[in-house]
Amino acid sequence: MEGKEGLQAIAEQASTSHFVESYINADNRDAREVEGLGIEIATWAEWDGLRIMRVFYSALEDANFHTEASQVWDMIHAEEKRRKAYATKHRKERNE
Repeated sequence: MEGKEGLQAIAEQASTSHFVESYINADNRDAREVEGLGIEIATWAEWDGLRIMRVFYSALEDANFHTEASQVWDMIHAEEKRRKAYATKHRKERNE
C-alpha cells in the first residue's frame, strides 16, 4: 500500500487500537482516525515536537497552504533556537 491508501489503513488501524470501539461511531469516525494518525506520527517521531512540526510543515507545503506553512516554519526555527540556547547554556555550566 502506498500514499493515501497506506495512510488510510494506518489511520483506521490506529483509531481502533487507540480507542474503545464503542467510542467510535459514524459521527466521529473521521475525527478518531485523524487523532489516531496523529498518535502514530507522534510515536514515529518519538514524541519530538520539532520532528512533528517538520512533518506538519511538509504536509502544509504539499497542500499549498503556504501562509500556514510559513507560520509553522517560524515556530520550527524558534524551537531550534531555544534548543540550541539550552544546549549551549548547559554545556557552559558543565565546563565551569
